[in-house]
Order: sequence, then structure tokens, then C-alpha cells
Amino acid sequence: MEPVSLHHLSPFGEAMKRYAFSLLFLGLLVSCSGCVGATVVAGAGAGVGTYSYINRELTATYHEPLQEIWLKTLGAVKKLQLTFRTKKIDALGGAIEARRADGTMVKIQLTPVGERDTAIGVRVGTWGNREKSAIVHSAIRKEL
Repeated sequence: MEPVSLHHLSPFGEAMKRYAFSLLFLGLLVSCSGCVGATVVAGAGAGVGTYSYINRELTATYHEPLQEIWLKTLGAVKKLQLTFRTKKIDALGGAIEARRADGTMVKIQLTPVGERDTAIGVRVGTWGNREKSAIVHSAIRKEL
């Protein structure tokens, strides 16, 4: 007696498998879309490369070496009337922690990218505030 194939009785035929995998992929894509955020290309004339909102931190790459952008970032923080908590810099990068008048934390991370560029990440508040972070970047750009 020959074995009988029950493959044709399976509720998951090839079309159903493709459909299920497509739904799974779309579900993963939608669930991860909030983590990746948006990347926007800004004008090079302003000294800015790209903006990226990842992990609730607004990051921009500036076409300035670390030592030069550090001083300009300090100036921007002063002009925004933020209170410095810590200021640290070395050859590998810099970090500024400041507070707004209402006590909200502002963290700024500076990381050299090559010899001439510096990535600056700004996070305002515990959960991040994209609009307020953009204001900090705008103040930095005005210093350039």
C-alpha cells in the first residue's frame, strides 16, 4: 500500500503561507517604525548634515570639528538661558547636562565623526521632546 499525502489537506497552503508571512512582516515594520524615526537632510550651507530622531534623541551631524563646535554649543546653551550641571570634553567627545528653568533635564552629546564632522545628540526631558530638542539644534546652528 502506498503512503497517502495529506499535504493538500493543510490549511496553510503556499498562498496562505505567503499571506501569513506578509502580515508578520508588516506587523514588525509598523512596530519598529517608531524606533527608527525620520531622517531629514538639511542644507549644507547651514553646516548641518542630517537629522535623525532615534531613542528620543534628536541627532544632527555638523560640518565642524569637535573643538570648534564645542564652544559654539556652550554659547547656544547660554543663549537659551539653561543652567549648566556638567560640561565634559576629551578627544573622544563631549557631554553637556543642563537644566531648564522648570528643572527639565537637557542632555547634549557631541561625538566626532571623522576629522571635520561632529554628531550632536540632544535629548530634552526624561522621555525626550523632539520640538524642544529642535530648538536646541536651532540655537547651535545660529552660533555657526
